[in-house]
Amino acid sequence: MLKLNRKSRTWLSVMAITCSLLLCDEVQAADKVFSEDDIQRGEVLSVAYGDVDGDGEEEGVFLMGSKFSADSQYYTKLYLFTRDMKSGKLEGAIRPTLPGGYDCSLRLGDLTGNGVDDIVISAPTGGSGGIVAYRIIDFTDNKPREIFTEADNSGVNVKGQYLPDYKVMLVLADESREITLDVGPNLAFYKYLGVYDEKGRLLKDYHRPYGQYLSGLLIVDTDGNGTAEAVTTQRIVGLNNTDTLGYVRAVWHYTAVNWQLNNYAFHSPAYWQGQGAAAETFIGIGGYKVIPEKAVLGRTEIVYPHVVNLGRGPQQWKLNSEIEGFVRKELEKIAGKGYLELNYEVKYGGYDFLSLIMNGRGEGREVPAAITKVFNFDTSTGEAISLEDLLGGEKKLWEKLGQIGQPKEIKPAQDKFEGYYFDGEFLVLLQKNDGKNRLEEIFVPKKELFETFRNNRIEKN
Repeated sequence: MLKLNRKSRTWLSVMAITCSLLLCDEVQAADKVFSEDDIQRGEVLSVAYGDVDGDGEEEGVFLMGSKFSADSQYYTKLYLFTRDMKSGKLEGAIRPTLPGGYDCSLRLGDLTGNGVDDIVISAPTGGSGGIVAYRIIDFTDNKPREIFTEADNSGVNVKGQYLPDYKVMLVLADESREITLDVGPNLAFYKYLGVYDEKGRLLKDYHRPYGQYLSGLLIVDTDGNGTAEAVTTQRIVGLNNTDTLGYVRAVWHYTAVNWQLNNYAFHSPAYWQGQGAAAETFIGIGGYKVIPEKAVLGRTEIVYPHVVNLGRGPQQWKLNSEIEGFVRKELEKIAGKGYLELNYEVKYGGYDFLSLIMNGRGEGREVPAAITKVFNFDTSTGEAISLEDLLGGEKKLWEKLGQIGQPKEIKPAQDKFEGYYFDGEFLVLLQKNDGKNRLEEIFVPKKELFETFRNNRIEKN
């Protein structure tokens, strides 16, 4: 992991606390709805940057809240406001209709089609259901309004009924589609709860499957028209939270009246197994989390990382923006022409160093092409770390790398270098191979790195 400058960390902490109090004072002065309690307990939960009011200038967007209790990570009394990045002037504020949440975060994207970024608030509710409360705020002309409400967070309408012979019928989207599932493979579970007997007779007919509130929302321009759509995920529950019947992935576009459902698809729990091991939430040293975001658009299947609880400042915004920017560019390459598959793996998550890799394939007008992209971030700043920076700016970097590492027959070459990742034990260099349609991996043990590059930025422990 990266070496931490204690003085810098202290300065950043003091500045964050001071900024939090100042920002609360500004909101109090601008809007009398906010109470003295907000000033005393308010914390900056997430920050984003962009033109959200349409004046052509960048604004800072701040989500703030107060801990439910001293020992809780659940935040209540959420409120959102913007300030001009040049003058520091407070421009607008709104309290969203959210009771609270864990690891709250912000994202920006033009969902209304007016050329101005809208603000998406994500507030995970906790619990085994994986439900996330979303709100979308339009700040155009500094007149904030909530355009994605609690009602919209219910997603696609889902009704269900258990049938004899281990069958479940689901009715989706205002009864426009029926799906029948075979739950026979899970017979032991249903027998234990007294729903079916061994012959498939229905013993209890009062259970009703249902669609939960949303568990995912992505901002994606699915049709390439310059306006993003909301791509949502919601889980379909059978008897209880341990009984997942499937997922509904839906695409919505905004109109002056409401959100219109473009299309949707139902997938069984085995759906993600086709992409290999599904990514799970990763907790880095220090408590930040890497959460998998999932989207399905026709044949396109994407899982990409989203970092939360990382200092609640600009570093989290920078880091996530770079990852999401890469995903959007890959989508643009195949828009309307083919499909894209992406998944990721966290290789290392330390106090100040996050290393991860995204793999997949895309098919457009040309032959299907493999995709490999590595990300290495200084989590204290959100900036990407180059190999040169990691190894201390060594002038003879490639010459020295050629003398260490395994296998010896593959020599590191700067003109073939495609990136690197660190897994805690090895620095792994990725480079092109002229004779093969894949990247070669060169493993360099951490011990040899310390011996060869004494000014490296990797901590010994």
